[in-house]
Amino acid sequence: DRIALNLLYIQVLSDVERGWIITTRDLAEQLTDLQARGNKREYVEIVRKLPLYGCLQFPRVCVDYPQPNTLATVIIGNRELNLLTNYGKKIQETKFKVTRIRCWRVTTIHNNEEISSNSSSESRE
Repeated sequence: DRIALNLLYIQVLSDVERGWIITTRDLAEQLTDLQARGNKREYVEIVRKLPLYGCLQFPRVCVDYPQPNTLATVIIGNRELNLLTNYGKKIQETKFKVTRIRCWRVTTIHNNEEISSNSSSESRE
């Protein structure tokens, strides 16, 4: 289906350009060549095999792993929770296998008060 392929191509192209899907220099050159030739199918097939394909990436947050108040990028998908943290010029990736969690609860801390993502729906009931 041409329409589905085009949608997938636009999405993976955007994810690669944003750095949400990490590639090597050689692979980036190959993908650029495929993009220039308009070979959408092969581009998508290559990107689908990369580790962070299909994952959700969140903005940088403060986490307590590996140390308190560490800034990290959180990536969730493919039954893993990944933390990308910067140590100088190096990026350290920590992977946690997630196979038993069925329900996620995401909360934010704002002005020293915990605000749950579920609080707005709970207050309406």
